Amino acid sequence: MALAGALLAIFGSLTGAGAALALFGIGQSVVFAAAVPWLDEGFGDLDRGLAYGALNLVFAIGYTLGPLVGGVLLEQVSADAAYLLMTAIALTGALLLAERGAPEQAKRERH
Repeated sequence: MALAGALLAIFGSLTGAGAALALFGIGQSVVFAAAVPWLDEGFGDLDRGLAYGALNLVFAIGYTLGPLVGGVLLEQVSADAAYLLMTAIALTGALLLAERGAPEQAKRERH
């Protein structure tokens, strides 16, 4: 998803933007499809509900604030600023997940 955001900022043509948005959609589907098994494996029975709640809260905040912040950036700066902010947020999320480690590694570290 981060790559798609960067490509949206770079491409100036409609065809390039379409390709970048297709890549973004593929990235989103991979993230959504991987989130449930990752949470199932990474959290115990007691923490799993809290993890699902936190995931849904993050999605709700993103769906609520994303269009508002994107609209302000589009009006005040440019479309490129909105895409680059999306890229920065996606990279930050990926780095935080990578730092946490794989579910098996996280289980070993907790025990």
